[in-house]
Amino acid sequence: MKLYNIKIHNFRSIKDVTISALPYTLIVGENNAGKTNLITAIRMFYEDGGLKYQRERDFPKFQTDDADSWVELSLYTTQDEQDGLKKEYQTPDRILKVRRYFESDVGLAKSNQSNIYAYENGTLSANLFYGAKNISQAKLGRVIYVPAAGKIDETFKLTGPSPFRELVNLVMKKAMQESGSYSNLQKAFETFNEEFRKEEESSGLSISSLVDDINQHIKHWGVGFGIDINPIKPDDIVKSLLSHHLKDAGLGDHKVDVSAFGQGLQRHLIYTLLRLSSKYATKPAQTKKEFSPDFSLLLFEEPEAFLHPTQQEVLFRSLQDLSLQDDQQVIATSHSSKFVSKQITNLPGLVRVQKNRTCTETHQLGDETLATMLDDNLAPARLLGEDKNPDFDEDEKISEEMLHYFLWLDSERSEAFFAKHVIICEGASEKVFLD
Repeated sequence: MKLYNIKIHNFRSIKDVTISALPYTLIVGENNAGKTNLITAIRMFYEDGGLKYQRERDFPKFQTDDADSWVELSLYTTQDEQDGLKKEYQTPDRILKVRRYFESDVGLAKSNQSNIYAYENGTLSANLFYGAKNISQAKLGRVIYVPAAGKIDETFKLTGPSPFRELVNLVMKKAMQESGSYSNLQKAFETFNEEFRKEEESSGLSISSLVDDINQHIKHWGVGFGIDINPIKPDDIVKSLLSHHLKDAGLGDHKVDVSAFGQGLQRHLIYTLLRLSSKYATKPAQTKKEFSPDFSLLLFEEPEAFLHPTQQEVLFRSLQDLSLQDDQQVIATSHSSKFVSKQITNLPGLVRVQKNRTCTETHQLGDETLATMLDDNLAPARLLGEDKNPDFDEDEKISEEMLHYFLWLDSERSEAFFAKHVIICEGASEKVFLD
């Protein structure tokens, strides 16, 4: 499953915004344009980190056309996933559309409900998507959110949700799919579960004797009581058994707490985990009778923060690699002209955000518009009759036009994406005076 389209209505600085979500989508724009509001709306759809809607904070302060506030996601499903959906949610184009209401003037936003509704036969249904809140949210994947900056303890904690824990879970889950030692651990737990219940300590007590005593007192109810020791899961290992530290080579490899280091190292560790997670091959998902996709959406705010240019370039490539996997997708916000210049090979995945007075607007180049633009650039060749030449290769010429864009959109020119206004200079001499 992959996110295909995002619509946001009446949320903070956003009145109505639609974004086409590619495997890797980069959101850029000047400060206070609304990039964080876009990310927060998606997080609030998933209630990531316990994030909940608050009218005073999240409903727009400008005049709106209605009292509704919602986020709508369109998700492209595989054929197996489509077959596992309830019949009323299935579509010929395999796109599942769901909308979560934060506010509704017709009563679709209720407390203690998911408030997620799906389209049925092309129309938004008044029935909650898969009913219960915990079921509906779990069926739409999960979000991994890495903030632009934060306290090191919060970023790397393992006892609760954190970017580090989420990414370690992601890596370990993939690694354990083919891990013989983890398979042996599971078998050992089965043996332990069976044998430990029978083992007695010096006084004759055991788990089995405890169960027998309990059952002796409740047998007249016609029920039996049992105790099992559950096999350990990857999440349990990360939460309860894993710890982390750094070794400072300058101190003789002594263990040092992560909090003793700065934000630069913190970000470097995060992007290192991302690079590692893209290395592990994911096994093809087995056909499931029930719709339960294993989908992770990585939301990364300003990944370039605290990284020098070379690291920024490596991280950009790593995020791209991560997004190419079937069950993962990346949406990043950035203030880096280097990130924009690297996006030249994926122009439709570049979203420019700007604020028009009080409202956030987005601008994105669609595939059809890009194809038309590249084709229009062949007009001079057609005018001169070059297309009549037997050796004229239209696809090759369009590829050359794409190369021209690649050469043109360097890091310096990409700064235009973060400006309110742009002055285009004809040549180097004009630029000297206008720089």
